[in-house]
Amino acid sequence: MGLLDFFRKKRMSVEDVAQVLWVICCETAKHTYHELSELISEFELDDDEQGVLRYELIIVNLWAVTLSVHQTPSGETILDELHCNFLNTFKKHGEMESIPSIMSDIDQRYKEYSSLWNDKEPSFMLYFKILTNMFNNGDPDKRLLHASLKIQANIFSVCEASLSFITKIRVDRN
Repeated sequence: MGLLDFFRKKRMSVEDVAQVLWVICCETAKHTYHELSELISEFELDDDEQGVLRYELIIVNLWAVTLSVHQTPSGETILDELHCNFLNTFKKHGEMESIPSIMSDIDQRYKEYSSLWNDKEPSFMLYFKILTNMFNNGDPDKRLLHASLKIQANIFSVCEASLSFITKIRVDRN
């Protein structure tokens, strides 16, 4: 029995569902961060650049959850709550003034990624765009190409875990 099977037919509040999806985003981002850090060690990221990598991974994962959840019952409400969880991390650190900029980043990334997404086949243009947002101050760099499979695996992992979870539960719509 897998971890997600624990949730089978369980009734959960929108807040609890969003919290589980938030954990999926964070844990997958942590795993992918370590893999990418090793794979792209030649970039020698400083602390700020490592922060950008973490930030962009979370945005990619939020977008991947959106792909899986937006058309499910209560999907929009769940996604609103999920985004609140993300923004609350900045509120907890006293970074309230950053929230409009963060919302703008999310909106811009979602538009970029959605315009390049193809659910029928891998889109290396999408993965390369994601990587240029994470590394090298947004400038394309062919050294990033070999990391595109890690980004592909990250997106599919988040989509699969989110979809598997959301289809096993019943959302209370109170």
